[in-house]
Amino acid sequence: MRGPIAFLHPTPYQCAYCALKHANNTGVRPRPIASPSECVQHLLDYPFFVLGYTPIAIGNETDMLHPINREYLVELLVALQSARVSNTISLITKAPLNDQILSRIRAIPNLKIVVFLSYSGLGPRLEPNFTDRRFRENFRAVKSHGFPIVHYWRPLIPDNTSATQIRDMLSYVSTVADASVIVGLKLHPELNRVLALDGQLRIPDRLMNVHGE
Repeated sequence: MRGPIAFLHPTPYQCAYCALKHANNTGVRPRPIASPSECVQHLLDYPFFVLGYTPIAIGNETDMLHPINREYLVELLVALQSARVSNTISLITKAPLNDQILSRIRAIPNLKIVVFLSYSGLGPRLEPNFTDRRFRENFRAVKSHGFPIVHYWRPLIPDNTSATQIRDMLSYVSTVADASVIVGLKLHPELNRVLALDGQLRIPDRLMNVHGE
């Protein structure tokens, strides 16, 4: 069951495989629907939230470390700290990171933050405005600030699953990340078209316009 959220779906990025494309919610500025303090209160009131136990994920459907979201994120983290929330907090991002924002987050005491860094080696055709160099710099920046790092490999598709590509990816992330994870794909028309683009995978016509898990 979905818990409380602070933002609607729009993401400022325009990745070709994004599940939000079908609703025209990529390349769109996220819209706050609750203040940081209201969001924390909703979280504390949520019947399935257990203080000190339930993991918290921030940035599932927008990137909270994108520059336009950072002020809200810092206020949200401060509000969580003020409420003595000791749960593990996962920040999920592919945004270019710098010392300024990482130092601000690190300066908030008593938070258990794990940074999930999205990096799949797909290239600018599928992930416009991103490069391998920039993704790898994120790992070094986050590591230098002492945050635990999970390499978030999403998605796995024909474009990035040759043995050479996988070895190259793991040879790097294994030196800087604490773990590397692969998650399931949410099948939807945009991703189906990417999967079927070069003919390596055959998706039945009846599924090409189906949204599912």
